[in-house]
Amino acid sequence: MPNRRTSLKKIRKLLKSITENVRGSRRLSEYSGMSHTKVTTLIKKFESSGFTFQELLDLDDSALDSAIHPKDTKPKPEKNLPDYEAVDKALCRGKKNGVTRTLLWQEYIERNPDGYGLSQFNEHYRRFRKRNKKSEMHQDRIPGERLYEDYSGLKMFFVNRETGEKHDCELFVTALGLSGKIYTEATLTQQIPDWLASNENAFHYYGGVPWLMIPDCLKSAIIKGHRYDPINNKTFEAFCDHYGTAILSARPLEPRDKGLVENAVKMVQMWIVAPLRNRTFFSLQELNEAVWEKLELFNNREFSAREGSRQSQFEEFDLPALKPLPVKRFEYADWKVCKVGPDYRIQYKKFTVIPEESLHFLAGVTFTKMVFVFRSIS
Repeated sequence: MPNRRTSLKKIRKLLKSITENVRGSRRLSEYSGMSHTKVTTLIKKFESSGFTFQELLDLDDSALDSAIHPKDTKPKPEKNLPDYEAVDKALCRGKKNGVTRTLLWQEYIERNPDGYGLSQFNEHYRRFRKRNKKSEMHQDRIPGERLYEDYSGLKMFFVNRETGEKHDCELFVTALGLSGKIYTEATLTQQIPDWLASNENAFHYYGGVPWLMIPDCLKSAIIKGHRYDPINNKTFEAFCDHYGTAILSARPLEPRDKGLVENAVKMVQMWIVAPLRNRTFFSLQELNEAVWEKLELFNNREFSAREGSRQSQFEEFDLPALKPLPVKRFEYADWKVCKVGPDYRIQYKKFTVIPEESLHFLAGVTFTKMVFVFRSIS
């Protein structure tokens, strides 16, 4: 930060003391109310101005200021400013392409050897981002209204004790309503059976059902993402209908729509994945038990900036606002459009099936395609 200019009033007081034959920088500093180093600096400027002390004292304010602080007439070299729109586009925020600001700066310097250094390149880019930053509307959180869902990018694993085979696991993460209480569990895949089981476990963990589900655009939840009219997975829709909740998917490439769970994923990686990184687990159940142990400690951890914890906030605000759980759990089923053979048999997962419930009306009728619902046996 540049030094603040000394007021002309103090400068005139110093000049008057000098013309009255006061000598010594420390004595002059006492008379003028400035430090002796400042006095020494100003005297050098007086002597290099080309005026006597008395002539400086007789000048008006603008002339005195110009004499002491002459403008720099040295022309500054013109530097080509980088095209920061192209820089921002090349960085492709939200996508992993390996491009960094340092790499873009190196390419810029190759084209402009006399251009800005790396620090100024980054500083101008930060100013560009600030000027072009989109306004963000504040999101009011209503107790128990929304359950935000996502998967962690960092995975965990367990080892088969008999074969020594390593099994990577997905980490399902949710954050609820106002409290932000987190639920997480490890699953083998992100496919629809594991997705539904994780959601159902989350409902039972919270002890109720939220009014809205805010999933990311994974295929198990959203078949085709769209800003206004996404196509939901039929099985997931049936699951939400069973529990009396609705789907409100986050918009593609808009992480702010589910900012609560984005932060929850970071917390899970920091407080659960990292502390367990050196432990070896030999089953999915053993892994989840360790995850849930750390999860309880985290949800009961006191906030640093305010009173309470996620658990206490959940009990006070979110839990009373949740819908009650239904008596029966959801019965999972696969939907499949099958081609019916001449013998009225259908193929499902390399198995030949005769739908018993359809035998009473199949005789004497010819079908080419039918839609069947295959329910799990459990």
